[in-house]
Amino acid sequence: MPEDTLVVDAPAAVEPAAELAPIETETPAVEAPVVEGEAAKVEDKPAAVADAAVTNAPLRDINAHLQTIKAENPALAKVLHDKVSDGLRAQKFLTEVGAKDFAEAKTKLSAGDAEFKSSVAATDALLYEGGESHRELVNNVYDDMQENSDTPNELLSNLATSLLDKLKEVSPELSTQRSRDEFLTTSESVGLVESINSLSELLHNGDTVGAKRVVANMVKWFSGQIAADGERAKPKAAATTEAGKISPAVTALRTEVNAFVTKMENQVLGGYLGELLRGPLKGLTQAQRVDVADSIKRQLRTSLAADTEYVKTMGEKWNAMKGKATQSELMRLYTEKLKSPFGKDLVNKVAKTSHPELFRTAAPAPKAPPSVEVKLDGKTVKAYTYSKRPENLVRTGVTYNGRQYSDSEIEILQMSRGQGFVKGKDAGKFALVQWAR
Repeated sequence: MPEDTLVVDAPAAVEPAAELAPIETETPAVEAPVVEGEAAKVEDKPAAVADAAVTNAPLRDINAHLQTIKAENPALAKVLHDKVSDGLRAQKFLTEVGAKDFAEAKTKLSAGDAEFKSSVAATDALLYEGGESHRELVNNVYDDMQENSDTPNELLSNLATSLLDKLKEVSPELSTQRSRDEFLTTSESVGLVESINSLSELLHNGDTVGAKRVVANMVKWFSGQIAADGERAKPKAAATTEAGKISPAVTALRTEVNAFVTKMENQVLGGYLGELLRGPLKGLTQAQRVDVADSIKRQLRTSLAADTEYVKTMGEKWNAMKGKATQSELMRLYTEKLKSPFGKDLVNKVAKTSHPELFRTAAPAPKAPPSVEVKLDGKTVKAYTYSKRPENLVRTGVTYNGRQYSDSEIEILQMSRGQGFVKGKDAGKFALVQWAR
């Protein structure tokens, strides 16, 4: 036997060789060559399509040799086939890992494992710290959903439902508390709390007409939210996302409007109240001032809710608000409403209702009756005239125009001339009066 002949010991019992599947591998993504000279450049041609036939030529040669060997020694061909296949798979693994050998691959995988463990530890820390860490954790989960799913919002909704269901299972008390808080928050955001407070105040003040208007507006609002089949109606005007939530852009616009409303109420109505605090309400304590301010805000909500036309106009613009133009219009209308007589009248009404004692005006000074000139003891004097005899006549101790009158003289004046004396504005002074007889 020649010395360069390769000898492979076959197993003692060799079963008929199975068909050898052609060895295949993915065509490597190589850069297409750039041919210098007159030949056209092919660098824009996809690398994987550069020339698959040339790239895979060695594999075709190997497969051809294996078929030749199989005809002479099936066992040897099988061993060589498996070894070559394993080698190609190993090479593919090293390429994917980005390592030149298995030692480097092990190092890189260990580093990746450490990074993975560090990531898990960081996630655990967020989970158990609570507070704002939970918000960050949810943001991370949602980011991952966005990267790996076409319906991240639905996945997040399902996750939230599962968490709430689990809370209800393990702690019904906390679940009930959370549901109650959510209900109150939602009720406040849609104006239900203000409407109920307004209704209560109207009924307390005996304003049944206003109360009926508030109830009518509440019914109208709920009717617009509930469809005929009992399901919630879809919003018609507000811009929404695919999950049925108000879009972030519209939410931002509404937040700005709410902040503007608070600012204008403080400026405009606060200005009206400031005038009163410098006047009739000057002596109020700080607690009393706060109470008046709170009452003004409650009355404002009540009055606006009772204004059907206003509610309709502003409600339509609120629901249709998708940009700055509609937002500016809403702000303008609200400002005009507060600066109109409506705003000042509202503040004055609440202030007077809260502290009526500070708004009582002094009784006007009695006006002097008409007077005429008459002769008394040869002198021309002024006598105030009445339609009937005054009840406050003085019948004794009168000195008038430098002369003292006796009781009998006073009585004669009254009986014969329909004249007499009453006390004047100054102490010790008297005025002459006369009346129709």
